[in-house]
Amino acid sequence: MARKTKEDTKMTREMIMKAALDLFIERGYDRTTLDDIARAVGLSKGAVYWHFENKQALLSKLILTVVERHDKETKEKMEKPASPEKLVENLIYHANITLTRDEDRKFFLMMTRLDWASPEMSEIKDELVQLDVDIISTLRKYLVKFKEVGMIKPDVNVEEIAMVLASIWMGLLKGRLCGNSFNLEHTLRTGLNLVFQGIVK
Repeated sequence: MARKTKEDTKMTREMIMKAALDLFIERGYDRTTLDDIARAVGLSKGAVYWHFENKQALLSKLILTVVERHDKETKEKMEKPASPEKLVENLIYHANITLTRDEDRKFFLMMTRLDWASPEMSEIKDELVQLDVDIISTLRKYLVKFKEVGMIKPDVNVEEIAMVLASIWMGLLKGRLCGNSFNLEHTLRTGLNLVFQGIVK
């Protein structure tokens, strides 16, 4: 039997993560087993264990892989927002990509359906915070910069505004993905601009 190359191993891990994402969407994370994932890719459960210690490790690697890939693509395609207006356009761009690209759409839906309050998720949440790539952390970072250079009012509570903007973005995107028919770009721009109108100097 030929030895697996690094490329073979990487491809197998990708296949396992893709099957896991599909099953987590279809059945939910809690109701999906490693046996289910192994069957979906035509591997033994032991082979899946060889790549991932357990289901939580698989989920963690799946999330970090997609987030890092998305972050890399974003850095390559988009400049860092230098103003609230540019930040709004970046958020709209991200929403459109999530809406139209299959993997991103599935990933977003999976993330919204996970039970983030469960103890099992605490380690994954910590990893995301350390990477500083979740939407609230990203918004907080730019709002702090805008405040430092005087683009937004000095009394603005950055934490609260980051949470409001993230809630608008996630809520409208989820609504659109769940079948509600509205112009996502127009509605997002309207909602985000209304928040910024109240805080810009």
